[in-house]
Amino acid sequence: MERQFKIKNPTPRCRRRHHRQIRSTLTDIQFLDDPEAPFNGMLQCFPQLLSKKLSHSRRTLRSNMGFTIEESSLRIGYRLPYGAIPTHYTLSLKPHFHNFTFEGCVIIKLNILPREGSTKMNITKEGLRTITLNALDIDVNKVIWTEEFKLKKQEAMEYFVDSELERLVLTFDPPLPTPCKGSLRINFGGKINDSQSGFYRSKYTSDFGSELYCGVTRFEPTSARKCFPCWDEPSIKAKFDLSLIISKHLTALSNMPVRVIVPHRTDPTLHIVEFDTTPRMSTYLLAFVIGEFDFLEARIGEGSEEVKMRVYTPFGMARNGELAINLGRCFLYFYRQYFNIPYPLKKLDMVAVTSHAIKAMENLGLLVFRERGFLQDEENDLDELIDISQLVSREIAHQWLGNLVTMSWWTSLWLNEALVTFLEYVSVAYFEIDDQMWTRFVSDVTLVGLENDASRRSIPIEVSVYSPAEINDIFEIISYEKGASIIRMLEEYIGDEHFRNGLQVYLIRFAYGNASSMDLLKTLEEVSGKPVINLVSSWTQQAGFPLVRVVSFRHERSNLVLVLHQELFCPEAASMSEKPHSRRLWMIPIQISIGTNPTKPIKEVLMDKRIQKFIIQNVSENDWFLLNPGFVGFYRVKYPTEILGCFLQAIRTKSIFPEDRFGLLNELYVLASLGISSTIELLTMLEAFTEEDDYLVWEQIDAVVQSLDLLLQETDFYSKFQSFTRMIYRKIYKQLCQEAEDTDTDTDTSIMTEKLRELIFHRLLFSDHQECLQQGLMRFRRWLSGGLLHGRDFNRIVFQSAMLSPEDDVVFLTLIRKYRECEKETEKQYIAQALGFTQNEVILLSVLDFGLSDSIRLEDTVSIIEAVMQTSIGRRIGWDFFRENVTTFQSRFHGGTQHSIKCMTAIMEYFVPDDKLSEILQFVHHHFQGIEKTCQQIHDKGQIYSNWLKRERTKISDYLIPFENEIPLNYF
Repeated sequence: MERQFKIKNPTPRCRRRHHRQIRSTLTDIQFLDDPEAPFNGMLQCFPQLLSKKLSHSRRTLRSNMGFTIEESSLRIGYRLPYGAIPTHYTLSLKPHFHNFTFEGCVIIKLNILPREGSTKMNITKEGLRTITLNALDIDVNKVIWTEEFKLKKQEAMEYFVDSELERLVLTFDPPLPTPCKGSLRINFGGKINDSQSGFYRSKYTSDFGSELYCGVTRFEPTSARKCFPCWDEPSIKAKFDLSLIISKHLTALSNMPVRVIVPHRTDPTLHIVEFDTTPRMSTYLLAFVIGEFDFLEARIGEGSEEVKMRVYTPFGMARNGELAINLGRCFLYFYRQYFNIPYPLKKLDMVAVTSHAIKAMENLGLLVFRERGFLQDEENDLDELIDISQLVSREIAHQWLGNLVTMSWWTSLWLNEALVTFLEYVSVAYFEIDDQMWTRFVSDVTLVGLENDASRRSIPIEVSVYSPAEINDIFEIISYEKGASIIRMLEEYIGDEHFRNGLQVYLIRFAYGNASSMDLLKTLEEVSGKPVINLVSSWTQQAGFPLVRVVSFRHERSNLVLVLHQELFCPEAASMSEKPHSRRLWMIPIQISIGTNPTKPIKEVLMDKRIQKFIIQNVSENDWFLLNPGFVGFYRVKYPTEILGCFLQAIRTKSIFPEDRFGLLNELYVLASLGISSTIELLTMLEAFTEEDDYLVWEQIDAVVQSLDLLLQETDFYSKFQSFTRMIYRKIYKQLCQEAEDTDTDTDTSIMTEKLRELIFHRLLFSDHQECLQQGLMRFRRWLSGGLLHGRDFNRIVFQSAMLSPEDDVVFLTLIRKYRECEKETEKQYIAQALGFTQNEVILLSVLDFGLSDSIRLEDTVSIIEAVMQTSIGRRIGWDFFRENVTTFQSRFHGGTQHSIKCMTAIMEYFVPDDKLSEILQFVHHHFQGIEKTCQQIHDKGQIYSNWLKRERTKISDYLIPFENEIPLNYF
């Protein structure tokens, strides 16, 4: 269907008047019931900001609703015209699980704007001729308009769903009068899909072994329109009344408590569940779940602030929800205190479902979690405890950041996600669930953000988006990990008290409304008195991050004089200053510590120029210096070689933070891979870690060793690198073996020791460590005889050792049988990860065949593929198998899903130093959709590895010559 959008630009003067009228009208409509009234008293503690509250709130809200006439008509075509504004939805749905369909009716109260207050030319002199709202994959069968206080009803002359723009266009003749109020009644129907978005079905198994389904919703970001016609944009908030017509044996949950349950008038097997009216909220936060559940209940608070909390689980699994409900109580208490604002509802439900496209969804009052990763296993280890804690914490934090105050448009998505990512670490650290949460933050957030932002294809954190596809693309690491890292850096810069007070003012100021990221930055700047807007904008409005080079340093009397230079960190060139876009500048808060007290910064400076000189007082000539202690800043540092030499002793003695130890290593690895630093410096620094005993540090050491292993695997000196690896891991291996003997066959070892043992043994098995292999085989034989394997992670090592034995054919059949018999998902996962370890080509083919069978889960198929592709033999066998069975792979992995991306990544990424990489990328890209970005990232990584090996192959080979005897060297 052809469309034309003809927009006549008004003169600048008329345009200003035009926009003023829009803002005035919308303010009258959307704040009729003044939902901010309960928050007025809270601002008394911030009197200097009180006078700015309402005018600032409403002005910013209106200016972020997207009324820019000059924007491209094609892209902005996805945004709705504002000729009519909804204030209330009455939604009734009747699902049919026997054929996965539903029928519904929605009555939407509307305010029709006057002609001068509308946009996009949808109101003529005669009145409003068309109403446009969102709809997708639903069938509309009747539309009736009723004007308020009048009995006359008017049926729409024409209506159609535009699938391309995901719109429902209603045409009325005669046009509707303007301005006026009324209601729009729409009857419709649709399918309960299996795509895990919109209104979808989630399959589970009953106690009797039969397959059943529950109905679940996931509307974020633009899928409410798949369930019912609506104004599906975050700034168009309204209230909702929901009723569900369901079988009497089913439970229905929604955002609000159940108001009443009434019998169906004609069908005695059904009843109607009606829920209380919601506060004003965006459509993507509406939610409901229909199924059979057990539940646990707790109550938090007293009197008017009492909240009833429930965790809903599949039948028979209520005990598995005990951890979740205890964590929920803790974090609800924490955030009520942290924000100094009560939780806005009287109940908070958390429900576990089998199928959910993401780990969790923060719907107001109804948090929906994927069962795996939320319910507690009897053998949860520390990592899983922390993962569940962070997951519950972030979804509860969203009840304030995202639900109470919602972004005006998806451009500001990063702010909500970055804030709750940061706060999940704050909250978990507060309850001391783990004393290394900020070390984990650097490992899991900062370094991940740096890695993904280091590309010429990286996008700014805050980027304009219009279409659903563009909106979905910003739900990625740049918004979460980089954004959270910027928030942490900002909090450190302005101070935690100013940061927290600023958040409180922001939430009170925009409660039940919408805001942009600029609104928060302005508030934080007002509270702190520091240049927050300019600082943060320099990180969010441009892609990438800076490399800070230490150009020179010298001691003058008792002062240290540093000259620093900032430039864009760009992996595409070692000589980054030659790049035109290296002219970008950041405002960088830089903390500096010295060798006599490396864990405490003695100076903080703000670098806002290309080259700057800084003087640090009271520093002796023998003191070395460290930039960015604790890795709080989101940037990398290039040190002179002589300063790197000073770090080696600090690493050996562990006199700097764990995050600094592995952060320096990660930094040197990245710079060496680009030719900015020397790989010999990297190898020498690795030698300094032989005394290391911290698991999180070893995780990063192992990641660097794994990358070097991949780089050198096809070289003629690979065996020397394996010897080098064994030398690095030798002391910690012997220490762990001794601990196992001293603690009676490792029954009393700590969780972190178990995880460290698993990591060390895995790397040594991969590096042909025969003693380690024999230990694993001994334990495997004991397990077959009925013995126990103490430590969940160690099970994987025992299975991997067995797959490397000469009897791998027998082991393979044994593990397959165990996989089919065992009920624990984690044990299935460990077996799957071990199967690909064999070097027997015949067994490898059998493993791959098993990986594609119907009896194995998709995530375990990915684990098998990844294990197979890590060795030279496995890559050759695996690639041939993939090409021959590409049709089967297409049927199992399609549409750019999470499992699809992980599987294709495992197939491609281990070829990065290989000449066949281009051919492989082309083949995969041709046969699979939704992985274009993944292919680009692997292509870039392949180029880096290829250049790295060409550049330093000889130097690395020469350095490793002595390591056949595992004798350490010293470079610095």
